[in-house]
Amino acid sequence: GRAFTGLGQPIISVYDCAFAACSSLTNLTIGSGVEHVGSSAFEQCGSLASVTLPDSITSIGTEAFEGTPWLDEKEANSNMTVINNVLVSVKECSGAVVIPDGVTAITDKAFYNNTKIDSVTIPGQVIRILPERDGSERIELYYEYVDFYQITKINFLEFSKRGSYQKFLRLTGREDRDAWD
Repeated sequence: GRAFTGLGQPIISVYDCAFAACSSLTNLTIGSGVEHVGSSAFEQCGSLASVTLPDSITSIGTEAFEGTPWLDEKEANSNMTVINNVLVSVKECSGAVVIPDGVTAITDKAFYNNTKIDSVTIPGQVIRILPERDGSERIELYYEYVDFYQITKINFLEFSKRGSYQKFLRLTGREDRDAWD
């Protein structure tokens, strides 16, 4: 098959809808270093039956693999689908639901249309529940913060204007993707 490269730069994210509805895609291997799979990135890839993801992926967008045989198989085997410690979907649950230990993030719409759940227990390891990217100023600013935090581990700075986190990194001379000490 064909290999895609980052044109000299490391690829750290597969953007929203990047491969959506690619009906001939059957196998997917994402290399080490990729951290995020965007919303609907592989949605409706009706032939995608084999997926290999690196441990470096820590966030998965809404419906990233919806409509793929790979996700369908995972969902058929369990009513809670967890990929790389990210809770992606919860199907046909009722009563009290306990999110499994080890889950660190919950995608937007993970519990969509679950009308019989009356309580949810979220373990202390969950560090964020990612909202769906919708292009709004507020949500895009939040994703800039998430990227900033992954590099710096600083969680006490809050900016109100898009681009401010990157500007801060430039002003400190730390524009690279290397984690801060």
